[in-house]
Amino acid sequence: IAALAELPKNEALEEGSLDANAARAVLRLGALDATSEETAKTTLEELGCDVDEVLLMELIDFASKKSGLGKEVQELIARSVAQVLTDLEDPDMTTTALDLLTQLFREEAHSRITVARCLEKIYAANLDGEEMVNKAFRFLLRQGLSLTSGGSPEAIDLRDVLLAAGIALIEQQGESFAERLFSTVEDFEDSAAGSAAGESARLGVAVFLGALSKHLGGDNPKVPEILPRLLQRLLDKTSTVSVQNAITKVMPPLMKMNKEQATETLDQLLETALAPKTEAVTRRGAAMGLGATVKGLGIQAVSQHGLLKKIEAAAEDKKNAHVREGALLCLEGLTLSLGRLFDPYVVSSLPLLLQAFSDSQRSVQNASQSAAGAMMSQLSGPGVKQVLKPLLGSDGIGHNQWRTKLGSIELLASMTSCLPKQLAACLPQVVPALCGVINDQHAKVKEAAREAINKIGSIISSPELKAIAPELISALTDGAQFEHITRDVLDKLLSTSFVHHIDAPSLSLVCPLVQRALKERSAEMKRKGAQIVGSMVLLIKDAKDIQPYLPQLLPQLKVTLVDPIPDVRATSAKAFGTLANGLPEEMLGDVLPWLFDMLRSSESAVERSGAAHGLSEVLMAKGADRIEMLLPDILANATNKDAPPEAKEGYLGLFVYLPVAMGSTFEPYIEEVLTALLNSMADDVSSVRDTALKAGQTITRTFGSSHTALLLPPLEEGAFDVDWRVRHGSVQLMGQLIEQILRAHRIPTNSAELMQVEALPREWRCHMLASLYIVRSDENGVVKQACSQVWKAVVQNTPRTLKELLPTLMQRLIANLASTNREKQRVAARCVGDLVSKLGERVMPELMPIFMNTLSTGDTHVREGVCIGLAELINATTKQLLSDYLGELIPAIQQAIIDDSESVRNSASSVVALIHNAVGPRATTDIVMWILAQLEEEEVEDHGELFVNGLEQMMLKQPGAVLPIVLDQLSSPGENGWTKASVQGLACLAVVPDRNIVHRHLSDVLPVMIKVASDDEGDPELREAAIFSANRVVDCVEQGG
Repeated sequence: IAALAELPKNEALEEGSLDANAARAVLRLGALDATSEETAKTTLEELGCDVDEVLLMELIDFASKKSGLGKEVQELIARSVAQVLTDLEDPDMTTTALDLLTQLFREEAHSRITVARCLEKIYAANLDGEEMVNKAFRFLLRQGLSLTSGGSPEAIDLRDVLLAAGIALIEQQGESFAERLFSTVEDFEDSAAGSAAGESARLGVAVFLGALSKHLGGDNPKVPEILPRLLQRLLDKTSTVSVQNAITKVMPPLMKMNKEQATETLDQLLETALAPKTEAVTRRGAAMGLGATVKGLGIQAVSQHGLLKKIEAAAEDKKNAHVREGALLCLEGLTLSLGRLFDPYVVSSLPLLLQAFSDSQRSVQNASQSAAGAMMSQLSGPGVKQVLKPLLGSDGIGHNQWRTKLGSIELLASMTSCLPKQLAACLPQVVPALCGVINDQHAKVKEAAREAINKIGSIISSPELKAIAPELISALTDGAQFEHITRDVLDKLLSTSFVHHIDAPSLSLVCPLVQRALKERSAEMKRKGAQIVGSMVLLIKDAKDIQPYLPQLLPQLKVTLVDPIPDVRATSAKAFGTLANGLPEEMLGDVLPWLFDMLRSSESAVERSGAAHGLSEVLMAKGADRIEMLLPDILANATNKDAPPEAKEGYLGLFVYLPVAMGSTFEPYIEEVLTALLNSMADDVSSVRDTALKAGQTITRTFGSSHTALLLPPLEEGAFDVDWRVRHGSVQLMGQLIEQILRAHRIPTNSAELMQVEALPREWRCHMLASLYIVRSDENGVVKQACSQVWKAVVQNTPRTLKELLPTLMQRLIANLASTNREKQRVAARCVGDLVSKLGERVMPELMPIFMNTLSTGDTHVREGVCIGLAELINATTKQLLSDYLGELIPAIQQAIIDDSESVRNSASSVVALIHNAVGPRATTDIVMWILAQLEEEEVEDHGELFVNGLEQMMLKQPGAVLPIVLDQLSSPGENGWTKASVQGLACLAVVPDRNIVHRHLSDVLPVMIKVASDDEGDPELREAAIFSANRVVDCVEQGG
C-alpha cells in the first residue's frame, strides 16, 4: 500500500502509459485494513479509480488463490467483494458474482474458505429478491455444507463460516421469506439428498431451523420440534466447540417464544452441567446452552432460579473435580450469552474464580481460566472498575496468602481478553500491580506475574513494539535492579522507526518504563524518558489510550522541566508541546496554570527558565489565536515596573523560546515584543536585564536575515534611548543582526564591508551604519566601545563609507539633533564634531549646504538641533575652513538669531560666540550691525520684538563684543530719529550679567530714554516704550552701584 501510494506522482501515469486501475483492487483491500486505511483511501481518491465489473472480477480472482491467504486477507477480500457489489447496485452483477463464487467453491477445494467468507458477506448485505435468497440458501444446504465433511481444523473452519453465512442470510431475509426458507429446509430433509446428507448438513438444518424460529412465530406447529433437535446436537458427545457455539447462538429466540419449555430446559441443562459423570463435551454443551436459555428467559432468570447459589455450591464441592469444572463452565456460558448484562454478578463470582485458579486439578484450572477470559471479554467500562478494585486490593494481589495472590494475578492476566476500550482502561492499573509482585518471595507468584506480563506483551498489535516486547518486559521485570537494561530498551524505542499506531497494550508496557526513566538520577535517562513521552503522543490512535497514564507521567514531566540540566529541560519542554498538540486541553489538567505559576516562581531561575520553555511549546501547540489572546497580558507582566523581579524575568524568559517555537508565525509580534525587551534592559535588576537581552538575541538570531525590516526600527530607536543600558543592548543586537545577515548570504563576518553587501537594500545598509556611527560618539564608555567593535567588524574603510553614507547620516543627525531627547541631541552633536574633525575638507562642502538649508526650512526642534550641531562643527573644524564658509554661515545665523523660539535663539547666539572665538569679531559685528539696522527701520515695528530678543541673546553671551556696537549705533538718533525698536534695543544693557558694566554705561542709555520719554510732541507708543526701557535698566541697578 505504501508503494502504491507513490503512484499519483508517477510520470508514466500522467503520460498515459500506466493504467492506474491495475492498482485499485489491492488499494480496495488496503482501504478496509485499519493499518493502511487512510493511505489507501487517499490514493484511490487521487487516482480517481471507479468501481466496475472488471474490479469485481479481479477481487473474485483474488478469492480463487489456492494458498497463501491468511484469515485477515480472506476477510478483506470478502468485505471488498461485498462492498463493490453494494456500490454497483446491480442485482444482475450480484447474481453473476454468486454464480462464479459457487462454481469456485465446487471446483477449487483449496480456495473454498475464502469463497465461503465472500458468500457470508454477500448473504449479509447484497441479496435481493426471493429467488436469489432461496437459491443462495439451497446452495448452503445441498452443496456447501455437504462438502465440509471431516474433522480436520480446515473442514471445521469451513463449516463454521458456512453456518455463519446461513445465519447471516436468515437474519437479513428471514422476516420477509421465513416460510419459503422453512419450506426449503423441509424439502431438503424429505429429499434423497437430505437422507444421505453428512453430519455438517444435518447440523446446518438444526441451526438454520433455530435461526428461522424467531421469524416463524410461536404459534407455528414446527417450532416446538426445533428445540429438541438443537439440544440433541448440543449435548452430543461428538460435537465440537464451534458446533455448540453455533447452536447456542440460535437458541435464545426459541426460549423466548416458549417460556414453559425454556424453564424445563434450564433445569435439565443445569443438572447435566453439574452432574459428576457427564462427558466433558456434553458438560460444556450443557453449560453453554444454560447461558443461551437464560438469555432467552431474561436476566431475571438468574435470581428466580437461584442459579448462582447452585453454581457456588457446585464450585465448593471438594469431592468431585468434574462438578467444580461444570460450575465454572456454567459461569462461562452465562457470561458469553448474557454479555454485559452479567456484569453485576461478576464481582460476586470472583472468589470462585480465585479459588479455582489454584485448584489441584488441571481441568478445573483450565475451566477457571476459560471462564475468566470470557468474563473479561464481556466486561463494560464500569464492570472493569468493579473487578479491579478487589483484585488490586488487600483481598486480591495484596493478600498475605500466596494462593490468593496467585489467583488474582491469573485473573488479572485474563484481562487481556477484554475489549480494546476496556483493555485500555484496565491495563494502566494492572501492569504496575503485576510489576509490584514480579519479585515476590514465592516462586509461583513470581512466575505467574512474569507470565501475566508476557501475556500482555503477546497481544501487542504494533509490529514495531511487538518485535521488542521481550526487551520491554525484561526492563519492566529486571530494569529496576539493572539500569543498563532500561537504558538499552529506551535506546531501542528511540531508534525504532514507527509506521503503525501504538495500541493500549503497548502503552501499558512502555509508560511504566518511561515513568521509571523520568525518576532516574541520570540526566540521560530523564532526557530519553521525556523524548519518548512526546513520541508516544504522536503515535497513539486515540488520545484516550494514554489518558490513564497522564496522572503519573505529567507530575514526573513537570519535575524534569525544572531540572538543573538544560538539555533535560529542553527535551521536557518539547514533550509538553507535543502533549498539548496531540491531546485535548482537558486531559492536560492544570499544566497551563502550573506553567504560569512556575514562570513567576521565586525559588530559582532554573524553574523560571524551564517553565518559560515549556509554556512557549504549549502555547505554540495551542495555536496563534491563543498566543494573540495572551500576549498583551504577558507583555504587561513582563514590563510591569511594580512586579517582582522574578515575575518580570519569568515572563521575559518566555521570549527566549517562543520565537523559535513559533517560527514565521511570530512575525506579527516581532516589533512589539522587541520594543518591550529593549525597555526591560533598563531594569534595575541585572537578571531581568540579562533575560531581556537573551530574548532579544533569540529574536535577532531567528529573524535577523528574514525580517530585517521589522527588527531595524526598534533597534535604531533603542540605540538612542535615555538609558545607557538600553543603548548598549541595542548596539549588541544590531551587531548580531548584521552578523546574521552576513551569514545568511555566506559573507565572512570578520572582514565584511557592509556598505558593499548588495544583498541588502541600500537604504537598510545606510540606516544601520548611520546609527552605528552616531552611537560611536556616545557619552558612555561601555556603549561607545561596543559600537566601535561592531563598526570595525563591518566597515574596513571608514572615510569611503562615510562619504557614501553622508546624506543618510546627515538626515539621522539632524533628526536626532532636532529630538526632544537631550541624549540624542548630545550624541548627534558630538558625532558632527567627530565627523568634521576626521574628514574636514572632504565633508564640509556637503555638510554645510545641508545645515544651512535645514536651518531655514526645518521646524523649531530641527532648527535648534542644527544650531547645536553647528556649535560642535565650529569646535571641531579649522580656522581656515570656518573662514571659508563664514559668508554662507552668517546669513543663516542671522535668521536663527531672530527666531521666534527662544531655544533656537539661545543656540544660535552660542554659535555666534563660538565663531567669534574661532575667527574673530567679523560674524558678531555683521550680525549685530544687521540687527541694529533693522531696529532703526520703521517697517520693523511688527516684528521688532524678535530682533530685540535676538540682540538680547547675543548681549547675554558676548557683552564685551556686542555692547560697544549697540551703544555706538543706538545712542544717537538715526536718519528717521529713534524708533520703538531702537529704544528697546538700548534696554538690552539690562541683560548683561556683569552689573558693573551696567553701572558704567547708565549715562550712555538713560539720557536717550529720558529725552525720548519727555518729548511731548513725540509718538505716545515711542514715549511709553522709552519709559518701560528706562525702568528696565534702572531695575538692574544694585544698591552698591
